[in-house]
Amino acid sequence: MHLPEIATEGVIFSESPCGGTLEVARVHDDDGERIALFMSEGRGDDANHSTIELTRDQAVQLIEMVLAAV
Repeated sequence: MHLPEIATEGVIFSESPCGGTLEVARVHDDDGERIALFMSEGRGDDANHSTIELTRDQAVQLIEMVLAAV
């Protein structure tokens, strides 16, 4: 798993053949607990990485959007 060491639990939602991944984790550190999305594109030294952290309210909005779409 590619999740950072601060992740308390997480899941890889997508791992493409070209090396792209989307990982969602619950993280807990000195700043408190939150949801983080870890995205990568490519492999090895050429990979691009991004992290987006969501507040509790933003995570609820994301879940509501997903549930509305299914």
